[in-house]
Amino acid sequence: MNGLFLDDERNPEDVTWLTYPSGVEWTVVRTFRAFTQALLEATSGFDLISFDHDLMDFEASGREMTGYTCFKWVEDRCLDGLMVLPECLVHSKNGVGGKNIACHYDNLRRHLHGA
Repeated sequence: MNGLFLDDERNPEDVTWLTYPSGVEWTVVRTFRAFTQALLEATSGFDLISFDHDLMDFEASGREMTGYTCFKWVEDRCLDGLMVLPECLVHSKNGVGGKNIACHYDNLRRHLHGA
């Protein structure tokens, strides 16, 4: 199983408050740009994405790029038929931001799969 782990500081083994499936081979990315590049370059895609929210990642214009920004990019690609929605988990310690990602994921999953 291939996993994409988005976090500006932590690694998957640092996340003790979630139980990940065993045998995940993680690719760790720290920024929006690295996240999108990893997804675009993955020849077999990712089975799982784990999201942090607060990435401390800013564009030159000052716009903050968050885990939610990354999820919205995934959502757009799924709705355009450019990728299949992988399983998504949220490990963010930002309760509001994390819940926002999780709720949007649940809504997208229901929209795409009808359940």
